This record gives sequence, structure tokens and C-alpha cells, in this order.
Amino acid sequence: MKIQNTYLAYENEPFLHSFGFKGSKLTGVWQVYVCLSDGENYGIGVGVESVLWADGNVFARYGEDKANLLMYNVTKYALEIIKGKSYDTPYQIIKENFDEIYSYACKICDMKVSQTFVLNSLVAVDFAAWQLWAKTNKTTNFEDIFKGETKNYALANIPLITYNSPVSDVIEMANQGVCLFKIKLGSDPDGDGDRQKMLEWDKNRILELHNALKDIKTPYTESGNVLYYYDANGRYDSKE
Repeated sequence: MKIQNTYLAYENEPFLHSFGFKGSKLTGVWQVYVCLSDGENYGIGVGVESVLWADGNVFARYGEDKANLLMYNVTKYALEIIKGKSYDTPYQIIKENFDEIYSYACKICDMKVSQTFVLNSLVAVDFAAWQLWAKTNKTTNFEDIFKGETKNYALANIPLITYNSPVSDVIEMANQGVCLFKIKLGSDPDGDGDRQKMLEWDKNRILELHNALKDIKTPYTESGNVLYYYDANGRYDSKE
């Protein structure tokens, strides 16, 4: 599989309401589109780039817009260095080029970034590579790509409940059959980093959601009750 040509574009997708986690808020995400071509076949990959999720320190230093541009530029650099090269499998693209891409990311961000920051920038690249690889090998069935892999017999829908998610929406999802909610903790209500305020806000939020969901039954859990998965994103330094 030789990468003859690469193409890159993005679309800024604004949210209906701000998305709060890790003590900050997002107003939207960049949907990134990558196309890889060997001159005859092509693969198209789509990926969401979220700096706050991948590296909160980069987000805090540069803000939402500049941080998004920095991650996008890492994606652009990755396409520049893989163009003209050949690979036996899509796995090799990230494996062989990660160190160089990581060094570039640290350079343009002027700080040591997380590996997740770089990997997030490569999601659409990896996606496009798998599509191109499948076409190059005349594989038209997804099942044929991963023959012999263990499969789950069912999947569960686990919605993410952020600081700003309306309780009415959570109740509606539970009534539609959702049995497990991933609830974001670690809010910074006044933006001043006060940990006691964070704790009080989180306690009130958890109680609000519990009061809304406690009487809703589900056939999908052992207890018959809707379950909660609390995601603090490293905002608390201990369970206590």
C-alpha cells in the first residue's frame, strides 16, 4: 500500500449547548476528514479532534480555537511525512512515524504534550488507511478484515452526561432503555479552581440526577436499577 496523495479538511461542529468536563467547557469540535490515495484506490477517514479530552494542559494554555488549530496542524504534518511511503499494513503508519509526529507536536505546542494528543490527531488518518488497505486488497466486507477476532454478542449505549446536560434529557434516555450513564464530575462552577466548590457542586449534581433516575427500572442490570458511572477525569487526587 503506497500513499501517493493525501488530502485534509475540517468542519467546525458547534454544540447545542456547551459541553463541560475536566473543569472546562467546549463549544464544539472539529470534524476532520482525511483522504489517502495510492493513485488508483482511495480511503476516507473521519475523526473528531478534541484537545480538552486529549490534553487539558494544551487546552488551558491556548484556549479552544488555538488548541484545535494546533492539533489539526499535527494531522497535517503526519500526512506530509507519510506521503510517498509504502506500508504493508495500516498498523505501520502510526507505529513507524509516531515518534517523529510526537516531537513535532511538542515543538509547535512549546510543551511536552500527552501521547493521547498525538493519537487523537491520527484517528482520521488511521481510519483512511484501513479503508485504502481494504480496497487495495479487494476486501469489501468488514468481517473479512478481522477474521478470527473475538466478538461480543451485544453492545450497550452509554451516553455521556456533562455538567450542562439537561436532567429532562437524561430522564428521556432512561425511559427509552438506557441503563448506564457516564456522569462527568470535577466542575469548576466559578472558574477559580476552588476544590471545595467543586465538591459541593458535584454532590448536588449527583443528587439531582439520582432523584430523577432512582425510580426508573430496567431489565438490563442485575439490580433492576439504572446505573451510574462517575468520570472525574483526574480532577480529584484521591477517592477520599
